[in-house]
Amino acid sequence: MGQNTKLLDLPSDILLQIFGECGVLDILNLSSTCKQSQQIADEHQVWSRQARRLQIPVPPEATPSKAELKDWVISRTRVHVCWIKHRPGDLALHLFEKNTDFVDAHFIPGGEYIVLLYWTGVIGLNKIEKSVATGELHLREIKRYCQDYGFVGK
Repeated sequence: MGQNTKLLDLPSDILLQIFGECGVLDILNLSSTCKQSQQIADEHQVWSRQARRLQIPVPPEATPSKAELKDWVISRTRVHVCWIKHRPGDLALHLFEKNTDFVDAHFIPGGEYIVLLYWTGVIGLNKIEKSVATGELHLREIKRYCQDYGFVGK
């Protein structure tokens, strides 16, 4: 028990397990500490596990490279850190359609438009319209933006 064991003295398979349990920001921080931790953080297994944890959809026939997985994971994390923050005053989203595929929404000042973040990472601009017949609010999609493809859809 008197031995001082350092984290990086552990076998690489154990280190991969440890890095796999860390969050994305922790992995990025660890990778900047030294070459050995950078090499471990650069393993395909680490980013594959992060992609599964973040539920990033990967087609079954696809075999994404480590670089692709890392880009997807970092992009999803950036969206989460920069976008999905609870802000006081956000209107409850249950006022709109019951079956929605977006995870967050932010109103543009003026109240006529809303920006939606979909679970896939796509961002959509929608106009809020009120039904003349029923008086219910609904969204009319104006544009969707995907980081990889630019504006898509309408």
